[in-house]
Amino acid sequence: KTLAFPYGLVEGEPTFPLTEWDPARLERGLSGPAAQVATRGAMANAQTHCLQLPHLYLFAHLAQGGTVESADLAGFARRLLPGLEGLIAEAWQGLTTAEPSAQRKLAQQVRAQAGGSHALGDLKGLMFDDPDRFLTDLAMNLEVRAALTEFAQASPVDAQAISKLLAALRPYQQRTGFVDAYGGAVYEKMNRPLEQVDDPAIQTALQHFVDWRDPSVRQGVTQRLLDAMEAFAKRG
Repeated sequence: KTLAFPYGLVEGEPTFPLTEWDPARLERGLSGPAAQVATRGAMANAQTHCLQLPHLYLFAHLAQGGTVESADLAGFARRLLPGLEGLIAEAWQGLTTAEPSAQRKLAQQVRAQAGGSHALGDLKGLMFDDPDRFLTDLAMNLEVRAALTEFAQASPVDAQAISKLLAALRPYQQRTGFVDAYGGAVYEKMNRPLEQVDDPAIQTALQHFVDWRDPSVRQGVTQRLLDAMEAFAKRG
């Protein structure tokens, strides 16, 4: 009586709350030895399940014997918001595969659909709040991803680069209310480049991410880092 539980496969923990799309990683995670001997199926975890709909769909599809090639992401999106399935599926995939310019174009297209009258599919209950919230969250995810990629490529990492990143990231952070330590894409594309910035407040906040297991240090560290970045950008 065994159950496969590839912890962190749908969404790593702790990570900054961004919608993920990494089919190859899910496929690897569900084809390992533990999954092969599980007789009672598989289960997944997520810290922000309302943001991880594309991964939750793909996990269920793969766990039931499907493949990445046979997955129908647009078909799943149709059961959320029929009529917008093509755009939603392209936007989900573009989160990790598109270039920043394409991500921003997709964000504009998705954001333009918010505020309209939308038919709801039979899986409408998976959306957090309402279609406008879902669509705006998706658009903001695309914008944050674009900004992170450009920041990671910035040379030097100066006040202008930090200010441009904050313009996309800070409104999204405030929308989610996430303030604690994280790993994942934001850590790799923001924290690591910030290591080269000569600013005591930024460097102190970055060091606190190393001690994230201590609640007294972890809680509020994202807020402290963003505040330090904003202060540095204003001085620059």
